[in-house]
Amino acid sequence: MQDIVMCFCIAVFETIIIHTLFNKIFHVKENCINLIVLGDICIGIIIFLMEMKGEGILIVIAETAAVLLYGCLLFAGNIYKRVFYGIMYSLIYLAGHLIIYFLYIINSNIDRERGVFGWSIYVDTLFIEIVTFLLMLFMIYKSKKSYGREQYGDTFKIFIIVPASSILLLVSLYNSDVYKYAVKRSSGLLLLSIFFIVISNIIVQNMLENYASIKYNEYVGSVEKLQSEMEHKYYKRIEKSNKEYMELIHNIKQHFTVIYAMSGDNEYVQNYLRGIDDRLNSVAKIMYCDNQILNAILSEKKDAAELKGILCDIKIDKDVNTGTISDIDIIEIVGNMFDNAIEASEKIKDMESRKIWIKGYMTNDKRFFSFSIENLCDTLPEEINGVYKTSKADGKNHGIGITSIKKIADKNNGYVDIMVREKSEKEHYNTFKIVIMLPILP
Repeated sequence: MQDIVMCFCIAVFETIIIHTLFNKIFHVKENCINLIVLGDICIGIIIFLMEMKGEGILIVIAETAAVLLYGCLLFAGNIYKRVFYGIMYSLIYLAGHLIIYFLYIINSNIDRERGVFGWSIYVDTLFIEIVTFLLMLFMIYKSKKSYGREQYGDTFKIFIIVPASSILLLVSLYNSDVYKYAVKRSSGLLLLSIFFIVISNIIVQNMLENYASIKYNEYVGSVEKLQSEMEHKYYKRIEKSNKEYMELIHNIKQHFTVIYAMSGDNEYVQNYLRGIDDRLNSVAKIMYCDNQILNAILSEKKDAAELKGILCDIKIDKDVNTGTISDIDIIEIVGNMFDNAIEASEKIKDMESRKIWIKGYMTNDKRFFSFSIENLCDTLPEEINGVYKTSKADGKNHGIGITSIKKIADKNNGYVDIMVREKSEKEHYNTFKIVIMLPILP
């Protein structure tokens, strides 16, 4: 009965550890959310049955296979990364058992029922579980949920061989006759070897995570650079088109002036020309400021907002100056701020409340360029450690706009200020405002 109780406790503890490991590093598959509890029960039963069987290489292989199936079937993410962490778990758990076992060998006079620590075999088991749990927490800490690292998840395919070969080595030691002929000193060396095998694997895991992180940052940097260059070319084309458009409108009006003068007293022709002139004035692009790139972005984004029924109130000083700040940085700042405001505004069901207020002006004796966007929103974005997270389900591709804005502000020695006002009894919606201040260098 005692063995059954102990095996049951081990199964429960191990199931919790395995679930925590995969859930903290990966995400449950969408079609498996309702099956996760069933999966926990299944792996708990498998571990319980294997523990009841006793010790042996087949038990180790069976439990490792169960862990891998659990992680691969129920959780999403790179397959090699899931296999890597499944094998790392099995390695740590196996090493814990072997350490206790070799402690018996070193001290052959220990009563197996009393256990290594002198109390009972249950204390030995609890010790293994606690050490396994702490090492799992360390592994989770070193491999926080990072969607981007999945881009370089194939790297784990190479490193799987490290914990896998370590497991084979430990299993070979466990099933060999070395311990039968080993003296206390050599048994101590075996114990030390097991310890260093586990530590070296954790170090490799840490190096692998750092490598994947570095590669991902390089990947993101190259993508952002390419995207910025493409946006810059896009807005340059818009700027050129707007300029040509305004020149065409101006020339047409000059021709209309001449035709109007030539029409004499013909009221029909004059009324017709006035009608066309009014129509041209109504469709002419608004020139918000003399900065052509800024003007092109505002015009393009305003058109996109109005298509979604969002009213934009844009007030930009005509003589705003962005100094030495690159066009690409201006595009990313204004584009991200405007896109975030549009995204939040289009979620408001009341069409009349879809509003965005934009201001841009020079301050501090024209030594700073200030740009702000304010919008109403139904739900304020979640703030975690000063970082605002997206409300979209596809979090890995969204929600990085504010982070990008802050990076650009830091690069240009500026700063970003975010102000939120929660809705009250008189106000039906929250207010979100972001302001960026950039110093202007001559």
